[in-house]
Amino acid sequence: MFSRTNRGNEWERVRPEIEKKFVDIAKECFKTDLYAILLYGSAARGMYREGVSDINLLILYKQATPLQLAQFGKEAGPLIRKRRITPLLMSREEFLHSADVFPLEYMDIRNAHRVLFGPDETKTLDLTLKNLRHQTEERLRGGLNQLRQILVASEGKSRLLSSYLRSWSGISNAMCRALLILRGKDPHITDPELLVQSLETEYQLPQGIFSAFERFRRGEKMDPMELAGSLLGSFERLARTVDSLPEEPLKGEL
Repeated sequence: MFSRTNRGNEWERVRPEIEKKFVDIAKECFKTDLYAILLYGSAARGMYREGVSDINLLILYKQATPLQLAQFGKEAGPLIRKRRITPLLMSREEFLHSADVFPLEYMDIRNAHRVLFGPDETKTLDLTLKNLRHQTEERLRGGLNQLRQILVASEGKSRLLSSYLRSWSGISNAMCRALLILRGKDPHITDPELLVQSLETEYQLPQGIFSAFERFRRGEKMDPMELAGSLLGSFERLARTVDSLPEEPLKGEL
């Protein structure tokens, strides 16, 4: 088990490459068109694990040409691969105007981020609970469809089902936090185990189902059909609950 202190030390080892080298590359490639760079995800939440966690970076520009984007890829490519960096690039205008489409992701960024360059535009995002509910339900129903397709494709073969399940994305930490927000609960839980436990308790799901799925993905032996059935039932319950939430309490801002 990794302690928060150990995880903090792991981030400190890579931090100069991100906050200095990566930012300098972006400045050089986009020049005056670079608007802001924000760190979010596990590193911003103090849960970074070197070699395991991705490093999520939001890069906002005023405008960017295809040549600038390609040059950035060439210059930053080695560092992106070395440090498992996942860059999210878009214009400032696009970021602000797409908050109604991606409230789940943007809410997660706003709740935990660190500004590496430029202003903090997360404060001006127009995020509503109504939009969050709609996107969350869409993601849940998409996950349900994927699980059903996996079961059909497996043809009842245990080994094939295990393989397909291990490639399924499951439920993300951002989704867990969104689901807690929709029930008026505190989403600021950094430990992934405690986060899913809180979700399972709040939505009355089988205790430990999502933790069991993660252990299964890491190689622990389980009955894949039983696991798939529990996951399917959990996603169905989540989707029904989110769909039944009343509109009236969801008209405020996040």
